[in-house]
Amino acid sequence: MDPLSKAAIEERLALLVSGRFVELRALTLLQDEQQDRKLHERLAEADLREVDLLDSFERWVPVNLYAACHTVLPALGLSSRADVPRLMRLLRMVSVGTDPRAHYISEALQVRFASQPTLPQELAACFDGDGPITDMACRVWASSFAAAHPVAAAQFVVDRLEPSAGDQRAVRALAATIPWWAAEVRTLLTSHRQAMLTWLKFLLETNADDAWYCLVEFGQFDADAYALVADGLERGVSSAAQHVARTLFRMDGTAYAVNEVPLADVLQRLVTLACADATVGDNVDLALSSCLKRQSQRPIAIDCVRTLGAGPDDVLKRFDSTFYALSEDAALFKEVLTGWLLSPTASFNVISAALNLVESNRAPAGLDEALFAGATPLARTKAVRRLLGLLGDGVALCQFAADIARMVSLGDAGIELASQMFNLLKDEYPRATEDFLKPLAASALRRERGAQVFRGVYAIVMTWKRHLERLPKRPELHIGDADAMAFKTARMKQQREIHRGAEAMSVFASVMTKVHIAQGHRFTSHMQDGPSPISDMGHFSHAVELPSSELSDPMRGLLHRMQMRGTSR
Repeated sequence: MDPLSKAAIEERLALLVSGRFVELRALTLLQDEQQDRKLHERLAEADLREVDLLDSFERWVPVNLYAACHTVLPALGLSSRADVPRLMRLLRMVSVGTDPRAHYISEALQVRFASQPTLPQELAACFDGDGPITDMACRVWASSFAAAHPVAAAQFVVDRLEPSAGDQRAVRALAATIPWWAAEVRTLLTSHRQAMLTWLKFLLETNADDAWYCLVEFGQFDADAYALVADGLERGVSSAAQHVARTLFRMDGTAYAVNEVPLADVLQRLVTLACADATVGDNVDLALSSCLKRQSQRPIAIDCVRTLGAGPDDVLKRFDSTFYALSEDAALFKEVLTGWLLSPTASFNVISAALNLVESNRAPAGLDEALFAGATPLARTKAVRRLLGLLGDGVALCQFAADIARMVSLGDAGIELASQMFNLLKDEYPRATEDFLKPLAASALRRERGAQVFRGVYAIVMTWKRHLERLPKRPELHIGDADAMAFKTARMKQQREIHRGAEAMSVFASVMTKVHIAQGHRFTSHMQDGPSPISDMGHFSHAVELPSSELSDPMRGLLHRMQMRGTSR
């Protein structure tokens, strides 16, 4: 885009002065980075001369918070008249909890701190005057200070390590934001390591989460600090585990921290803790998935994933990112799934959750030939029984059976096992079996391994289908349109009565707002700036083939699957 003309910049300044924020936002929304920078420089020049940027920011925030942050705060960071009282006023705007303005205020402060290095200390001296600032505001100050002057921020911490020293809240906030991995910061902290360790041990009693973060970072280059971290992991301290897991995101080797502890031991301990404590799960999941994506750490991560087969029932939910990464690699997913199917200690619920990924097409259907062929015949039989007892998708089961039939290393045993599977599947899932075997039974594929099984079972399926088609038609047994409508109306009336009864007895009826949703064939979305165009809703259809036993004899089917699971232990 072309640079903004002087007239265009002055027009935007006039809109800000007059408080016409909606019109100003319409103009700034179309600007590129260069145009934004020119406007911010002009607004900084006008600060406290033609307009008070801080007043304008406060007035604009209720109208459009993002626009105010995007337009005014960068200019305030460039303003040489943004002195200590005004910056304190800006910090006091930051509320407790998650404040969407915090990031933008931090960026503005960082620019001011970079241009005037004494400002961070001057602001810290005012934290307890005229009413204390919030902890969130203190964090904003600390992150800006650490980003602008990392060594000076570390020195600020080192100079106040005595628990009796002042500015302890500022010191705690800075300790959690300084770049511990920077060489200059590490050199400075190492020269005061004993005082730092003493202060961190004291911090464990008052602010454990920040203390563990600092200890984990300090332990990357100090042996005594890592000894405390290792003790915390051994005791199962969740904060220690979470912060250790976060450090793995930036690692690329197979040794961890200053003592070069084997990463395999650290990662396995984290996975064990995540299985025992769900609060640790998210961070460990992300760490494990990141290790899976690095070639140097991949074998270590795979070993940890294998142990999850005996984990809690919701292990796939706790390690969602890991299994998403795992399912993208077909060979690796098959290897892990095969190991669980063959393992006598693997949980049925965990295996079932993994098979659900296959059923929903999020993971491939198939087995690892080397693992499956290396198992004993009894173990292979139990693995197949687990598949038949835990997976309820005919197409996926056919894929598993065909995969076994094609395993050359199994010899005749593989053909026999696949034949037994297909003989069961043709009765439970006749349509899925027919559709799956039809292309495999073609004459062009007769030389393929397993073709004899495919053609034989397909011939049985088609013979039985022809028998069914020759049965006499009995239209009198079919329900008519009028009877179908009457049945549907009666069913809807019954459902309404059930809903009314449930609503009358529900404790939520008095505390929840009742909403009636109008259903139709078109939709629109109502946004802050008005409704979107009305669009037609699309149509789709979805069909699922239920096992035949679910329709003809549900109890028999249930008992059959229970028997399959029971005999696969």
